[in-house]
Amino acid sequence: MVTSSPLVTNPGLRQESPQSFSRRLFQDTVSAICYEVARWHSINETPVELPPWNDVTAFVLGQWRRMPRFLAWPVWVATIVFAVSGLQHGSLFHRLAPHRRFYQLESWRLSSAGPRRSFVRFYSSLTLLALYSRNRMPEK
Repeated sequence: MVTSSPLVTNPGLRQESPQSFSRRLFQDTVSAICYEVARWHSINETPVELPPWNDVTAFVLGQWRRMPRFLAWPVWVATIVFAVSGLQHGSLFHRLAPHRRFYQLESWRLSSAGPRRSFVRFYSSLTLLALYSRNRMPEK
């Protein structure tokens, strides 16, 4: 007799490990933070400030990878907490509408809790460094 497993897998749904989910959540959140910070600072819309900002995100993720592990892991944990705190606004941070992303980042930036302010300052600083270090010469 064949018994069915209580956990039926749907071949149409992608199964992923908790590690790959958290890695993807981290990367998606960092990308959304970078895009939001770059959008805030792209008022003049010079060619160097225009999207896409994938290179900016790659720079920020690269800097995180270069950090000593004893610093990188607390940043990773804070980023996951930040991503999940978006649920109070209806979804994970990277899935929120731009105005809700702005509201969440601003609430952390203006928070009375120092670690929250430092979190936003960390990502804002790296994003702006990458944004304004872009090649200002037009590509040929």
